[in-house]
Amino acid sequence: MSAPPVVLVAVFEARPDTAAELAERLQELVPASRSEPGCLGYALHRDTGDPLRFVFVETWLSERSLAVHDGTPLLAALRADLPRLVAAPPVVHRLRELAPA
Repeated sequence: MSAPPVVLVAVFEARPDTAAELAERLQELVPASRSEPGCLGYALHRDTGDPLRFVFVETWLSERSLAVHDGTPLLAALRADLPRLVAAPPVVHRLRELAPA
């Protein structure tokens, strides 16, 4: 039996002066990531109560497909710019669905 998919929830807090740029940079990731092998879902959200908070909900077939995604040039470029764009380091939750008991 194979492991359930990996779900990643990543929360980004923009600086007030970089929110528009961060939104644009994060949106650039969506179509490229959705086309990657092993991507089962990749959605970017903006918090309705805090326009500086952006949340990715990602679903990956396996740890391997997520690792390949983490190594893409687009993510490397974003990581290099994050200190300038965010108020704090992103908070990332790596999850697996629990099977019913």
